[in-house]
Order: sequence, then structure tokens, then C-alpha cells
Amino acid sequence: MYQDDWIIYYSPTELFRIKDNFKSFSAIGGIKDPNIYQVKMANGFAPYRRDVVYIQKVLPLPITKVLLNLDFVDDPQNMVINFVLVHLRL
Repeated sequence: MYQDDWIIYYSPTELFRIKDNFKSFSAIGGIKDPNIYQVKMANGFAPYRRDVVYIQKVLPLPITKVLLNLDFVDDPQNMVINFVLVHLRL
């Protein structure tokens, strides 16, 4: 990802570790600058981060409303899990 790229977040649940069937695109933002930095977290985990400027007041978009219109979706029945695991360049 580069400065001025956009990222759209998919959220399988609205609340972490609660199976609530949310399955929606929930946030959108732009990469703020070219800086990449590492953040120390628990147990030696130190992921790399980018600063993102988020659009405020975004309404969730349920995946079911757009799934069939996404060109990169070959199998709608098995695609939702892929949004959780990867970044897709569009």
C-alpha cells in the first residue's frame, strides 16, 4: 500500500469474538503518508503499521448487497472468509 491508496475494511462481526452475523464493509480510509512503522504489542508481537485517514460517518454496507457485483469473486459461497485474511488490490 502506498500514500493516497484507499483501504476498505470488511468486518465479519460488529463486536470482536461475538458471532452476530454482521458481515459488512464497515470503514474506508486513505493511506496518509509514506511512513511505515512498527508497533510493539504483547508477547513480542510487533506488526508494521501505516497511518490511515478515515472517512467519518460511514454506514455499514452488508456484503450480501454487493457480493455478486464484485469482479474478483469467483465463488460467492466461499468468498467472505477471504476478506478477513487478505488485502486485495483493486
